[in-house]
Amino acid sequence: AATEETSKPARDLLAGFVKYTSIRGKYEIMFPTKPTEKISDPEPPVSYQVSSSIDPKRGYTAGHSDFAEVRDAAKDLTEQAKKNALETACGGLAKKMNGTNERRKAVTVEGNEGCEVEFYTKEFGVMRARNFWVGMRSINLITMGVTAVESEAFFASFKTMK
Repeated sequence: AATEETSKPARDLLAGFVKYTSIRGKYEIMFPTKPTEKISDPEPPVSYQVSSSIDPKRGYTAGHSDFAEVRDAAKDLTEQAKKNALETACGGLAKKMNGTNERRKAVTVEGNEGCEVEFYTKEFGVMRARNFWVGMRSINLITMGVTAVESEAFFASFKTMK
């Protein structure tokens, strides 16, 4: 949970953001500008990505991969498989982006366990990612080149929909 010290600036920051609703992902999140959507992988599990850039080096991304479509083939994802996927997501991003000074921690989002990773890249500066599962849906939230307060405001604006 955010401290009162970071909560007020985060609330003030979100005042200028726009709400994005993902009908497929069943979530809402706030972006600094109207985001663009794309299907990043059309094969099951289908993956969607939504991005909003402030400039070429600073931006926000939310994405999800829906594993419900492959549930019958997978006979459900075990909790261990989900934990392994989180480790791959948090550990793999820094490596993929040639990140340094990596820091990871466990997080809980609306009662769902996940991980958060922060690292430095030459191209974007500090990148932060929060990954977690909501049922059979893997959620990934990423910020690049923005402050810790801006990242936390973005992450905290995520809400699942029924």
